[in-house]
Amino acid sequence: MNTLRNLLRILTAGLVFWLMGLGVVLAVSSLLHSVGDAAGAAVVRYVALGVGIFAILDLILLVLVLAMLHLASPDGDA
Repeated sequence: MNTLRNLLRILTAGLVFWLMGLGVVLAVSSLLHSVGDAAGAAVVRYVALGVGIFAILDLILLVLVLAMLHLASPDGDA
């Protein structure tokens, strides 16, 4: 039970990290596009795609850990 709570904390912090990283990477891509570096902006957009995929995977794992935590609690309250 304590392991699930620790994993929940890690996944929550990770989701915040991935979403902030996604915002930064998209801002850099927009900046590169505005200064005329279309190739650099395209590469950074692919990096943003990867960061977004990791954020979605983190969110899915977060929901699964929440479900396991709810099922593992004795009275149904997490």
